[in-house]
Amino acid sequence: MDTAGKSYSILLLSAPIGSGHRLAAEALKESFGQYDNIKVNSGSIFDVIPNILRSFILKSYVYIASEEPEIYKRLYAWSNNRGGSLRLRNCINYFFACVLEKYISKINPDAVIATHATPTGIMTAYKKRGHGNFYLGVVVTDYTVHSWWLYDGVDCYFIADDELRKEITVKSDIQAFGIPVRNKFIRQNREDCRRRFNWAADKKICLLMGGGEGMLPMEDIIAGFGRRYPKNLHFVAVAGHNEKMRQQLSGRFKDEVEIYGFTELAPDLIGGADLIITKAGGLTVSEALAAGLQIIIYSPLPGQEIKNAEFLKRHDLASISWTIRELTERIIDFCSQETSSCNLKKDLSVKADAAQEICQYVLNELLKKYDLDHIGKGNYNGRKSSP
Repeated sequence: MDTAGKSYSILLLSAPIGSGHRLAAEALKESFGQYDNIKVNSGSIFDVIPNILRSFILKSYVYIASEEPEIYKRLYAWSNNRGGSLRLRNCINYFFACVLEKYISKINPDAVIATHATPTGIMTAYKKRGHGNFYLGVVVTDYTVHSWWLYDGVDCYFIADDELRKEITVKSDIQAFGIPVRNKFIRQNREDCRRRFNWAADKKICLLMGGGEGMLPMEDIIAGFGRRYPKNLHFVAVAGHNEKMRQQLSGRFKDEVEIYGFTELAPDLIGGADLIITKAGGLTVSEALAAGLQIIIYSPLPGQEIKNAEFLKRHDLASISWTIRELTERIIDFCSQETSSCNLKKDLSVKADAAQEICQYVLNELLKKYDLDHIGKGNYNGRKSSP
């Protein structure tokens, strides 16, 4: 298909509340970058917020999520009701639609892809103000759909699985391509990754990952074994941006545990590991599934994490532990097994190529929207030529 006559501008919008939304946008940026005549802009709605306010919002989120789960539970339930919370939501959206007006008009996108609920609302408010005729796609980064994601005016919702279709209660196209993960998590060779870290073939590598903020009690998990520590178990702890946790782990387990702070080696670590202990963030578990890891979710947060965990457990994609003792028993049992392969249900495939599927679908929709003479003549094939 001849696409030389038209270039497309794609705007990817996320928010840094939890690292998964940004990482989903990065996965999409990789896929869009494979095509000629596609200009990709990516940003966060927090880019226009003063640093002091941005820091306050993020620190408040981490504190409530890690230290006050009951408050988090109530806030999630309140915001998920279609009542007063939606009025607050709409006020926030219209405010930011005004603030971002100059930025969006300068880019003049043909398509906007939102990977967080707030930019979704901002862009629908922007369109309602009479600005832009762009295609609006929304990538839901969990295995559930919170009501703050739902807006009239969205062209397509991209969801993790067909089971979630019933949760999209607004009129929109819906495509269940999966949650997009970066190529590094899909193309890894397990043995190469293990050699990179000098992991012995007879060791069961157990990753401890609590997201970018390190929200997992890693010290308590490791200490919970006492003298029952399996000889073939090797812990790898990734504390993320939680420097306090990294220092505590180093002070107590320096000679026994492989310890990292924030690291770009996460794809290699996941690619070579056997088991991951984590919270139930949509991106982390999707990355682990793409790598074929066994997954144990520890004490998921009320709200989307519990819903994510329940979905994964229902489909035999993960197990859930609520106490350190229960988690310890599961890890010991895992270390006693001969195999470490992920036991995936045959009727639910891990959609590792979700980013590429979403990208291809959006580009085909743009052809329909802007190149009417090409309708029905095939898929967008403007990939960059190999060097």
